[in-house]
Amino acid sequence: MIIVKIKTILKFKEVLGGEEEIFVKIPRNSTINDLLDLLTNNYQELSKEIYNEKKEIREGISFLHNGVNIFAKEGLDTILQDGDSILIFPPVGGG
Repeated sequence: MIIVKIKTILKFKEVLGGEEEIFVKIPRNSTINDLLDLLTNNYQELSKEIYNEKKEIREGISFLHNGVNIFAKEGLDTILQDGDSILIFPPVGGG
C-alpha cells in the first residue's frame, strides 16, 4: 500500500467534510483513475461534482500531480507513488 495526499479547494473541500487535505491508502501501481474511483465511492457528493451523467470528468475540472497537470503526463492513467500529492480543483471563472 502507498499513501497519497489529496488536496482540494472551494466546493470540493466542502464535499470532503471541510478538509483541505486528506491522506488516502491505495494499492501500489494504482492510477489517478483508481484513486478517483476510491474517492467517489467514499464521497458520493464528490462523484456528482466530478463526473457527468456519462461518468466523464466534467469540463473545467483540473488535476495536478505533484504540481503538474495530469494531462501533461499520462492523464488519468498516471501511476501514483508513495507520498505523491494530487490537487483537485473545480472550474474557476473570473471576469
